[in-house]
Amino acid sequence: MAQPYWIDDNLNIWTKTSIAANSSTVLYVQKQDGYSPDGSQVFEFFDDFDGNTSFDLWATSGWSLLNGEYIGDVTSPYNNNPYLIDDSIVTTKLRIPQSFGGRVGTGVFARTDGTSGCGYCAVIGYYNTKLNIFEGGVGRLVSGTYDYQVNTPYIIEFTLSGSSLTAKSYDTSYTPIETISVSDPTRNNGNIALWNCENTGNFDYIFVRKYADQEPAVLVEQSDTTLKITITNNNDYDLTDFQVAVEGI
Repeated sequence: MAQPYWIDDNLNIWTKTSIAANSSTVLYVQKQDGYSPDGSQVFEFFDDFDGNTSFDLWATSGWSLLNGEYIGDVTSPYNNNPYLIDDSIVTTKLRIPQSFGGRVGTGVFARTDGTSGCGYCAVIGYYNTKLNIFEGGVGRLVSGTYDYQVNTPYIIEFTLSGSSLTAKSYDTSYTPIETISVSDPTRNNGNIALWNCENTGNFDYIFVRKYADQEPAVLVEQSDTTLKITITNNNDYDLTDFQVAVEGI
């Protein structure tokens, strides 16, 4: 049976497997002709906007697809998706095609109640050129220090674990830029959403993966035709259908 996988911008291979607490599992992988990467078979939620997007999953009309990007509508900045999360990691690749200024900003919502602006949001911009975490009912919770650039793609990883909220930014080679964190107990679960304000906010992909206190450790051993991938779970609980990134292949 083919092992599902997806390849990110840094050529890391994402797959999923189950690992018992404080144990390891081993995958032996060979290339299978005719099998293509499919993130929808790996992640809890996945959309790469490459022509197979189901607009029924996204609530707001007016957004459009162009060259593999989902482009926001200036008049409809909030695009809700019914997919529900609690403790999860939400990753998106985005860019802001217009000049910063005033309310211009683009980001991803999590644990939203489906009402515009109500939920947690990791956003670049909105009265600054920084990475920010917002809570819709309260406002800005924390900001970073790096000045982001117009029309430059960035990858944002938004981790939600209990009241802990962490946003990490990367360039498209997955070189870390900065990490911001804050604690807020207001929202325990809710939907995901895309958000752009007073610009057209371009999104290349979004995916949701499971959260664990410790990410599994991955060891890759390569022969001529087979990869031996040892994945170790150092948590005191099982990980079931858990997404892991295999680097260095």
